[in-house]
Amino acid sequence: MDTIEIRPMNTSISSSPTAAFAQPGTQNRSRCCREDEDETRSRNGHVRFRNCEEVKETELASIEPEHSGKVLLVDMTLRNVCPCRRVAVGYHVSELDASGNEHSRGFKTLTVPPHYNSRATDVQVPRVRFLLPDDEDTEEGCQSDGTRRFIVRSEAHYADSSVSMP
Repeated sequence: MDTIEIRPMNTSISSSPTAAFAQPGTQNRSRCCREDEDETRSRNGHVRFRNCEEVKETELASIEPEHSGKVLLVDMTLRNVCPCRRVAVGYHVSELDASGNEHSRGFKTLTVPPHYNSRATDVQVPRVRFLLPDDEDTEEGCQSDGTRRFIVRSEAHYADSSVSMP
């Protein structure tokens, strides 16, 4: 599977449905567009891959960050994972204010692919990244020295089962 990474992350990219996923009753738009359309859309953050194209470059307009924020990188190991089974993993990040109240800051899920060892094995989960912007309501929850406190929780369960439901 090819992966595409487009930065900066505070710019949205949208795509329109292909003919196969078009809503009933909508016109079937041509899959091709003019080169000048591609050029204009590329400057605005739109990226279009045509059939058989594998690599594209795009440059977004310069932006100035509003706040510095924080980046939280989370590593985790799943213990005793059974062979041939995928695992669904979820993370939740909360921030504690000065009174100890929690404020939700993010949630992510991912599926860890199966391993094929002969017995249960520890599996390293791919690193997860949370972007934690400086929010106005966070400042009053900061300690006097500006420290921010977070709680990271995780949950995991098997996504595959050999049991069939009646």
